[in-house]
Amino acid sequence: TFNSMADAIQNYNLEILTQLYFERLTDLPNRKKLLLDIEKEINPLLILVNIDSFQEVNDFYGNDVGDKILIEMAGRLKMLLLKRDVGLYKMAGDEFAILMSCDSELEENFDMNIKKFIIDSLFQEINDRVFYIEDYEINITITVGVAYYKENSDKIKAVKNIGKSILIYADMALKKAKKMQKHFIVYNDTMQISKEYEKNIKWTLELKKAVLENRIIPYFQPILNNKTGKVEKFECLVRLVDKTGRIVSPFEFLEVAKKSRIYPMITKIMITKSFEIFSRLDYEFSINLSVYDILNEDISSFIKFKLLEFKDLAKNVVFEI
Repeated sequence: TFNSMADAIQNYNLEILTQLYFERLTDLPNRKKLLLDIEKEINPLLILVNIDSFQEVNDFYGNDVGDKILIEMAGRLKMLLLKRDVGLYKMAGDEFAILMSCDSELEENFDMNIKKFIIDSLFQEINDRVFYIEDYEINITITVGVAYYKENSDKIKAVKNIGKSILIYADMALKKAKKMQKHFIVYNDTMQISKEYEKNIKWTLELKKAVLENRIIPYFQPILNNKTGKVEKFECLVRLVDKTGRIVSPFEFLEVAKKSRIYPMITKIMITKSFEIFSRLDYEFSINLSVYDILNEDISSFIKFKLLEFKDLAKNVVFEI
């Protein structure tokens, strides 16, 4: 019948909307829904709640326990916010978001009130209460980033897309708190974190070009024998040559490289060029490997391949971890 078809279509549309705007594990609205809801708020305040070292919890107890922690976390936050006019959202991974208005009781003496809410409510509910999952007692801690928008506020300048901007600024505050090992930070314009993002983007592009244009090179630091005064070995250190010919220290680019897919390429370039040079020299030489290299199976295979290709070098090469 027509009615049954209409009901079926309505149910189908509801299912599509649920998939689009809700996170399946916790049944909480997701990031897409948050961005829609922020735009409806006149003076939105956003609190991002991130579980510290959640990947370690997953690795230690398994993903099933990790999922149950996320469900329990969602339940605790729901209970905490039950009597408040706020929204709770499940973001990607181990992150939750709380959306409220600056027009609430928080507005008067804002800094003290938001600090009180985070410490007396969020931290007491999460940090100070053990999570009992299956037969395990698991201590969870959180880090919090806060951002808000008020008309004529200096905190966040008026922008066309307030929703995305608030989310970006709250994420900046969260990352800053993680970096400084603070429990929470409220965003303000003096942070200048956007410059750090610009720097990361700049170096990512520069590293890609440097790899393609063969401008990643090894420098060799000699190591002397104190008794004989002779150079006995060398340490291979990465350098980047910029387009002007300036030699750039890894201090400027290596951390950015580690957070991108470029880092394994740099490791391979260092190994290849160092092996080729020392195949013609009778010196011991060392190449640095990071934990990123150790965990990368492709790098392990590449090292084995190179050792087979340069069999005579095996006695001279040292990998420093």
